[in-house]
Amino acid sequence: IAPTLASNIEIFRNIVPNMTEHHGQVLDWDTEQAAYDSYIVANRIDLLGKRDIPNYGAHSLRGISAKDLMDLLEYSLENIYRNVGIVFIDQSADLVESVNSEEEAVRISKWQEMITAKYNIHICNIIHENKHDNYAQGWLGTQLMKKAETIIEVKKDTTNKRISHVEPTDTRGGDFEPFSFWINDEGLPELLSADDRNELLKEDEI
Repeated sequence: IAPTLASNIEIFRNIVPNMTEHHGQVLDWDTEQAAYDSYIVANRIDLLGKRDIPNYGAHSLRGISAKDLMDLLEYSLENIYRNVGIVFIDQSADLVESVNSEEEAVRISKWQEMITAKYNIHICNIIHENKHDNYAQGWLGTQLMKKAETIIEVKKDTTNKRISHVEPTDTRGGDFEPFSFWINDEGLPELLSADDRNELLKEDEI
């Protein structure tokens, strides 16, 4: 999604950009991974977007406190980036001290509503699921899902971990057809047809 929007090109044949000139910047806030891993992701997005994407900004913010993350995002939108259309937050659990705090979860969802309205932007929250029940983690996950326009689930294949399956679980607009992709030998995500997927799974069995 990020390279599609930032470079304004269609990727995977089912992700189509619709960014305007005044809201064309894409921010990627990685609060979870180490700096090197953040670089790998940013470079992958750069490659998918055909290199040198002027509208894409990647930030490695691991280890920063929840309050400082919120303050930094607001400061950036107010003083640095003036044409932002979407912010990816990976992962959103770092915006709270505890994902199981109902009070914090409500506060963060209200704060995000304020940010999106004030700057006319979209926020894409990345949240992990509980392994035992497949629900988004804690009160924060529950609260953000209640407020979300679209909820998309990405799951690794149980047989081949290089394959991921993408499907809409709750949308206020129209659903899209589920699809699968894999990480190819160049380290880039690549759309898989049903035949491609079956062929890869056969290779694993061999």
